[in-house]
Amino acid sequence: ESLELLHLTSPECVVLAKSLEMLVSSLGGDRESVGDAIYGALTSSLLCIKESFTSPRAMMSLRLFNGFRLLATKCSDAEDLKIYVETLGFRHMGHDVTSPRVEAV
Repeated sequence: ESLELLHLTSPECVVLAKSLEMLVSSLGGDRESVGDAIYGALTSSLLCIKESFTSPRAMMSLRLFNGFRLLATKCSDAEDLKIYVETLGFRHMGHDVTSPRVEAV
């Protein structure tokens, strides 16, 4: 099975980029702070995935920030966005899909 292309309009891409920019600005322009906020939000609301993060928090925070930044950057090109999302999915193939994880999301 394959992912369908997600075609975002230009205004939607602008809103997405502006939202990310506002988030970064609200946290002092520090990408590490943004990544840490994303990490904290994920792990506090989805406790069942916290044990899946085996890298140090600082490293995961930067990965999360860069992941969101790339999603915002690639949103105007549906094909490029699809490739990136598939790549993210392949990176997570080693993680079991369990009922608690599915229900949490």
